[in-house]
Amino acid sequence: MNDYHIEAKNINNSLVFYRALFDLMPIMLSDSMTQFRLKDFSLTIEERNELTKNEDIMFFRLQEDAVMAAYRRVERFFGKEKWLENCEKLEDTFGITDPDGNRWQVGNPESIIPFEKCYF
Repeated sequence: MNDYHIEAKNINNSLVFYRALFDLMPIMLSDSMTQFRLKDFSLTIEERNELTKNEDIMFFRLQEDAVMAAYRRVERFFGKEKWLENCEKLEDTFGITDPDGNRWQVGNPESIIPFEKCYF
């Protein structure tokens, strides 16, 4: 199981985003930290005043039939027009960034996403 650890300027913004992306509640929540546990990984988010830039791309593996549901849950965070202008969404995969710029590939990790077109 992979363990991801990221930083956020506002834990509440991150909580709303990740609840939508993962479609589940965190297993732990405090004023400055939250943690999600999924089948393939756990994600810990800590609130910080200054963020360390994360260049990694994290993977959220989903079956093809679940990718569109995840896409619909998070597309409200970005205007549909902006999404279509900036990202090439594949049938089984899409790229997205959280409110603090952490990059995710959602769907099939073997698919190649043109990341420079997917992140806002």
